[in-house]
Amino acid sequence: MRKDVVIFIDQLAPKNKLQIEAIQQFGYAPYCFVNNIKPGSEKYIQSPGKQIVLQTGFMSRTRQVFAFLKKNRHSIHHVELYPGGRFSFMYVVLSRLFGLKTLCVERGDLLYYHKKGYDALTRFSMYCCYRFSNMVWYRELYMKARLEKIRKEGLYFLHNAINCDGHFYDNNHPKDIDFLWLNRVIPERKYKWFLKILGEEPFRNSHNYLVGIMPTNAYSADQEYVLQNKPANLTVEQYTSNPVEYFKRARFFVLPADVVFANNALLEAMSYGVVPLVSKRPGASLIVDDHLNGFVFVHSEEGLRASMQEAINLSDEQYHSYAQSAATKIRSSFSESNYTSSLEQLYRLLN
Repeated sequence: MRKDVVIFIDQLAPKNKLQIEAIQQFGYAPYCFVNNIKPGSEKYIQSPGKQIVLQTGFMSRTRQVFAFLKKNRHSIHHVELYPGGRFSFMYVVLSRLFGLKTLCVERGDLLYYHKKGYDALTRFSMYCCYRFSNMVWYRELYMKARLEKIRKEGLYFLHNAINCDGHFYDNNHPKDIDFLWLNRVIPERKYKWFLKILGEEPFRNSHNYLVGIMPTNAYSADQEYVLQNKPANLTVEQYTSNPVEYFKRARFFVLPADVVFANNALLEAMSYGVVPLVSKRPGASLIVDDHLNGFVFVHSEEGLRASMQEAINLSDEQYHSYAQSAATKIRSSFSESNYTSSLEQLYRLLN
């Protein structure tokens, strides 16, 4: 019986933990080929299964993957690949060689693919993954129309989800952060709007945090802009993969972005009762119910400003209602159980 799931990904992060646990719950063994092993990620995988560091260099990596797939081809259920890399097409080619099913997992690389944010070789490799994998799993609604320009069949929508155990809204916990930004600082997330608005009169007495600076990051110019232009009422800190303490302290979560739906930090923030302010982008209304559990604003600086003004003027009673509704929405619609059943259906379709 085919019980191994082979995954090619840059590294396992906390947001991958739910899927790895679900794979093992289904009775499969995950073998994750990674560029590097993130500290703590070894706890995600129970034996059988493990992480394997990919060799550098195309030929060395090809020999490594060829040998593994050849040896284990009769026990492999399918191969999952994340397409954002120059060598990713090779995983599709070798999987086809050994008659293995492939699942291309789209987590946001498609946005930069269409904006030509990758070099030509990487885009060619990504195209091969999108076009020739047996199925493509996409997580954002905007991706469907773009993927349909490459292929019409074999597309499966399954959004992100989180394990809500231990997450709840505590209205007795001190709330000393008014507006929280907790995401990487990239141009697609309009951080300049946020900085400018916080410096204006209605918000000068507010206390705010931007948690999203990376130690080494391709968008260093954007990070430098934040550090040089942050208003006095904004504390800037490095991004963290364990942001629970920020969520417990924050009143509002801000996400003015080209892509909003099922952002992992957004899901986690709402699960702790942090009231979201998000741009009106495809899929946003599926998670944020405007003026019930958060605010959905026109994707513009003016829209964000008006939304922040309305949010900060909520009465305590109104705020508690929004916060409780936010936590309830995640538990009911974006929970582990819903995600697990949908993922199991996807794996069945691969058969």
